[in-house]
Amino acid sequence: MHDTARFAVTLTGIGFALVLIAIQFGLFLGFTTATSNNIDHSKADLWMVFPGVAVNVEEEDRVARQEKYKDG
Repeated sequence: MHDTARFAVTLTGIGFALVLIAIQFGLFLGFTTATSNNIDHSKADLWMVFPGVAVNVEEEDRVARQEKYKDG
């Protein structure tokens, strides 16, 4: 009897933990989608930001240094 009750409480706790993990994962996906939605649906060839704004370092190599600061 005692082991059955402990087992039920343990399973309930594990189930609750899994629900919390699923909620956190859903929030993460929602925030990620909402944040990147403007960029994903943009038809722009070039994305410009103010100086000092953090940018994705991986994308920086695609544009040559002389093209970045080219006038006109």
